[in-house]
Amino acid sequence: MHQRIPKPRVSRRFHGQGGASAVEFVLVLPVLAIFIFGIIGFGVAFMQMQTIRGALREGGRAAATGASAAEVQSHAFSSALGAIDSAGHVAVSPNTGNNPVCNAQTIGTDATVSYDTKYLPGGGIRVDIPFIPILLKPTLKANFRCEV
Repeated sequence: MHQRIPKPRVSRRFHGQGGASAVEFVLVLPVLAIFIFGIIGFGVAFMQMQTIRGALREGGRAAATGASAAEVQSHAFSSALGAIDSAGHVAVSPNTGNNPVCNAQTIGTDATVSYDTKYLPGGGIRVDIPFIPILLKPTLKANFRCEV
């Protein structure tokens, strides 16, 4: 005796729904990809800005403790780990040339070290997101009070 096993019934409402999730995925994928690349792109851009800010703070500390403007520029450039293109683009105020930026006459005033990101290759800090070009052009600064 051979007994027949009944097949499970499939509801009629699920017929024809097989490709719907694939179509939804194809529609959502570009938006999701742009969102993920945007997070990564902005993360890299802000890391580059933080590296430059850190280098300017190092230059500002050097200025506050009696370094000359040329030494401040060199110190900021070497601390930037390649994020700044040239030491000559680092602005020091007051720029005293080869004399110390902070001296006995400037105690209590601010020494400012700044860098305009327009000097970077491409004219600023690029955020790489597919199909959405973004270029950030901040001027980054560090202020330190003269202590010498």
